[in-house]
Amino acid sequence: MKNREPSAMDCWHFIAPMLPITDDFSQSVYVKTFHAFKLLEDEEKKKNGKTGS
Repeated sequence: MKNREPSAMDCWHFIAPMLPITDDFSQSVYVKTFHAFKLLEDEEKKKNGKTGS
């Protein structure tokens, strides 16, 4: 396997199962954290000249 830096979404998939969702507040934190990682992933793709969702 080729060594590479993990992408933002790789990191999200690593930490998401560890985030407890017990109430509306924690669900909101979960969703906002996902969106932050998604925005970072989109920026990484732009920086590296890749397109897609």
